[in-house]
Amino acid sequence: MKKLLFFAVALSTFLTFTVSVGAQDWYDSAWQYRVEVTIENPCSETLTDYQVQVLLDSSFDFVHALDDGGDLRVTESDGLTLIPFWIEEWDHLSFASIWVKVPSIPLEGTTIYLYYGNESPPGPEQVEVPPAGFWQKDPNNPIYIHNDPRGGDVNGLLAENMVYDADTELYWLIFADYRVRPYIIGLAYSDDPGNPGAWNWYDGNPIIEAANAPHIMKHGDTWYVFYADNSYGWPFGVAVSESEGSDIRGPYTGREQVLIPGEDYCTLAPEWDAARVDEPYVFQYHGSAEVDDVSLDGKWILVYMGDQWGYTSNCSSSPGVTEQIGYAYADTIDGTYTKFSGNPVIPFGSPGKFDSGTVADPWVYEFDGTYYIGYVGAPNKAGVPADTAYVTTTDWINFTKHPINLQVGPTGSWDSDRAFRGAVSRFGDTYYLPYTGRDSAGIHRMGIATQPALLPEPLNDANEVFEFYDGFDGDALDMTKWVVKNYNSGGMVTVGSGQLTITAQVIGSTRGYVQMRGTTHVPTGTLLETYAQHPEALQSITAAEVGFKGANLDVFSNVIRIWDDPDPALDVFSISTASPSDGSSGSVASLFDFTAYPPSLWQIYRVYRSTLDTAEFQIDESSFDVLSGAYIPTGQMYGWLMSYAQPPATESRFVVNWLRIRKWCGKDALAALGSEEPYIIEVSIDVKPGSDTNSINLGSHGVIPVAILSSSTFDATQVDPDTISLGGAGVAVRGKGNKSMAHEEDVNGDGLIDLVVHVETEDLDASSFQDGSVILTGLTYGGTPIRGSDEITIVPESS
Repeated sequence: MKKLLFFAVALSTFLTFTVSVGAQDWYDSAWQYRVEVTIENPCSETLTDYQVQVLLDSSFDFVHALDDGGDLRVTESDGLTLIPFWIEEWDHLSFASIWVKVPSIPLEGTTIYLYYGNESPPGPEQVEVPPAGFWQKDPNNPIYIHNDPRGGDVNGLLAENMVYDADTELYWLIFADYRVRPYIIGLAYSDDPGNPGAWNWYDGNPIIEAANAPHIMKHGDTWYVFYADNSYGWPFGVAVSESEGSDIRGPYTGREQVLIPGEDYCTLAPEWDAARVDEPYVFQYHGSAEVDDVSLDGKWILVYMGDQWGYTSNCSSSPGVTEQIGYAYADTIDGTYTKFSGNPVIPFGSPGKFDSGTVADPWVYEFDGTYYIGYVGAPNKAGVPADTAYVTTTDWINFTKHPINLQVGPTGSWDSDRAFRGAVSRFGDTYYLPYTGRDSAGIHRMGIATQPALLPEPLNDANEVFEFYDGFDGDALDMTKWVVKNYNSGGMVTVGSGQLTITAQVIGSTRGYVQMRGTTHVPTGTLLETYAQHPEALQSITAAEVGFKGANLDVFSNVIRIWDDPDPALDVFSISTASPSDGSSGSVASLFDFTAYPPSLWQIYRVYRSTLDTAEFQIDESSFDVLSGAYIPTGQMYGWLMSYAQPPATESRFVVNWLRIRKWCGKDALAALGSEEPYIIEVSIDVKPGSDTNSINLGSHGVIPVAILSSSTFDATQVDPDTISLGGAGVAVRGKGNKSMAHEEDVNGDGLIDLVVHVETEDLDASSFQDGSVILTGLTYGGTPIRGSDEITIVPESS
């Protein structure tokens, strides 16, 4: 059984009380109940995609939910938009633990809703999703181009965007060719865009000379290519060429400058884009955004990379290329573009972030009013390693950063140094991202990554909630999540019965160790948690280690770890970090002694990589130990596990029940449950149809007619008369069998059949009247509550 960790607290008493909810803010009427959950922000900044634990105890009415929680759905504060969640445990009698990935938690906090009460919930539906990744690289990458006059040697081709041309009925990929100087722009075509081996060289290449970083698009019957104009040296701007007709193959003519670099190039204080404006992406905007007192609706937007300094070969005082992203706008596609006054719009990341040194190569995709802007980030000006991430905006003033979604490949791969450039296109139900990879030798090649445009709605999936998760279910390790390295052939990794076992073995007199690292890079501000045991911990000399490590498993100068020290005489855990710059390390004996926390038993290990250049360590509920200073690695890191054995030991087993990584600022967000709200249909009623005053004499011994009116979305004949109450009075019964006084008729002449009931006047409860109104409640035959009200006038009883 998986051990659970409980951090959040269900704070408020759970009461059931009736709340009228209009259809516009209720997820789906098939879900009969919901609970509002208030989320506190424990940090000093707005949180995005933050994992929050919600606990349900006996105050929650589990009777209204399915026994396994299978009808649970979670939405944002609007009550409509589904968000990822995972049921860690569900005991239908008294307890549940639910993890939710909350999209945004502002400083003042936010709310989410838990929906339940659907006896037959449908399976996950296919829903449209944005191109947010994670991108799946084709295993047959890199791209091979047939009929390339250089024999298919794709070293030096850099991918940009892909389009479909209805005239040729082919897909076309535009690229920059770095194999000649100055660079040129070419095209390749295919009838299978996702197949790296199905591309062909266009024999009319190059389509444009002395150009770089192109973007091709069609407007009307004309094809346009925007590009960095290399025809006149530094500093250089963006130009556009047009097809003479409607043929994507051109010829392309003209070389009109549409965007020029900033001022003061190669001075002491050049503008942020003074050296060059490069890597353009152009589209027409439609929406309500207004910037610089100008409405953007209908205007053309050119997103670009600006470089402040350029290379030292062009400006001797340059400290190196300094690339950031901004945009400009124009009235026409080929008009002169005006730069946004708030440029650059995507700032560098803080020290240690993947984008702290380079922000470049933008592309744009609009999805449901939100603009996804892909960009490449690197922790240095050299641009290595370079991964792709994205920001989102709706107003083109505020931009929100999101995590990496296209990573560099493993050491030795064709894209080990860079995964950059390119742009997203959608064909059918698939997003395509042609991109450029670079290996450690500096060789550029093109590849293809894809993402489904339709995915099942996020339901009860830990992988959707956490930054990284593995519960080690099944009978084999999920190799899409892990990279394994075995030092000494006797080591092994096995999965079974919901557990991972990492076994390091000694062969002869040779030590052995096995390392595992996740395939997903995780940023600072994340907490790694794992539930594990080391059965051989007290044997000399063995060790189990957990924490974060860089991509190269052969290098131990980029690691943050906690381990049970190989010298059992110390009877204490050790914690350490190592600086990637010089291989030195900081190591301390921790507060965690074997007496209090015997590693041979199951323990919760936590390693926190903060945003403040500190590393913190905890076992179970002990206090955190902290390391800080120059020894804290700042590069890209991954979740990491290791088992180690050295003579006289023969083996060392590290057994792991689960491992997860989540965002954390040093505190957990508290979740407080509100009151249960049943779904209620608001209906229109008419007390005493045909009467304007609706006068009622409470002393009367008669009945009062009440019409429940049908509408285009509500059938009043589906209301069960036996469940109706008006001001505390039920429907009158008469005759043999005590039949309810109810009938169907079109009361208001709208062509819809209404339900008319009669209630006993003497049963009315005057104390239930509210401000001259009376409330009717009831249930449909399907059990859904209804509610309506009408004004009444109480007249004196006759003497």
